Amino acid sequence: MDLLQPTSQHPASDILTVQDLKTYYHKNGAFVRAVDGVSLNVRNHATVGIAGESGSGKTQTVLSILGLTEGSPGVIGGQAWIDDVNVLEGLHHHCQCRIIDGQLHIVKDLTKFRKLQERRLQDLRGNKVAMVFQEPKSSLSPYFSVGEQLRETLAARYGREAGKNYQEQMIPLLERMQFAAPKQILQKYPHELSGGESQRVMLALALIGNPKLLIADEPTTLLDVAIEYHILELLASLLAEKKFALLLITHNLAILKHYVDEVVIMFAGKVIEHGPTAKVIDGSAPVRHPYTEVLHHAAVSLGLKESAKPVRLGPQRELTVKGTRGCCYYSRCRLKDRLDPARRAHCSNEEPPLLKVGETHYIACWEMEGQVD
Repeated sequence: MDLLQPTSQHPASDILTVQDLKTYYHKNGAFVRAVDGVSLNVRNHATVGIAGESGSGKTQTVLSILGLTEGSPGVIGGQAWIDDVNVLEGLHHHCQCRIIDGQLHIVKDLTKFRKLQERRLQDLRGNKVAMVFQEPKSSLSPYFSVGEQLRETLAARYGREAGKNYQEQMIPLLERMQFAAPKQILQKYPHELSGGESQRVMLALALIGNPKLLIADEPTTLLDVAIEYHILELLASLLAEKKFALLLITHNLAILKHYVDEVVIMFAGKVIEHGPTAKVIDGSAPVRHPYTEVLHHAAVSLGLKESAKPVRLGPQRELTVKGTRGCCYYSRCRLKDRLDPARRAHCSNEEPPLLKVGETHYIACWEMEGQVD
């Protein structure tokens, strides 16, 4: 059996390395396992996409890395390196988990660790890693003009003197963001911008510090198709020009097919498949996780083909609250009815690791044992 083995140190070729990340929230007397043992990496200058339906843990994974989670307890386990800094170093000294009588108990106070993590991240956010959020208008302050927000960001990165002469640097940057009248944009307030304009302003803010990694969380949500294409093409152009790495979060497999080289598929807080885009999405590999197949057929069915069968998806919350002894996808899996009783018991009682099915292709499914793409 060939497994994806987690490493205990950060590879020098990676701008981001995440190992066994766990983020839980206390709710209604139980713990919601929003992120449950996620491991992934983004190489320098690489483009990686994370896909999965709402609630699968995509956004919570990156918010956990950047110290932006809300709620208690938050991040309780794992390691995460941004460039060569482990932003979760020392977590185990402040938080320990125990299973007592089948119940999860978290001991020790995370307050001290969060303060330590925040100090580490202050020097990384904007300089090493930047993020474009899902709803740009909610990320921009409604009380300040675009110019004021760009000026303050520039001053925070390079000092107050740089902020005084912000127009000299910001006008060329806004021109690069394809604004025809950048001086007018500087005077506008967020409510005066269209959705596409807001997203391009957010891109400008993110790129001020020349980050090595840009995280884009559903960057085209609520935009019409024409504007969506425009934003994605601009992002691709900036990637080619500035040579940063990209971590793109989306539920749209078609976007990943055209804009990233590697894909991570998440379900119920876990990574259940990852590999080259051509293998995971394009279908060039003879093996794929059953959930990836469902996502693919769901995307195809949006074409309104009469032959497309409806895709029925149940809630994930029960899985993330109670946890699972076996495969997190078992209750939905289309394969389980075809399995013999012994194999079915195996799937329902033992969680599958990420099995290697190709040189860089991994799938968490017991049916993939011994298979190759």
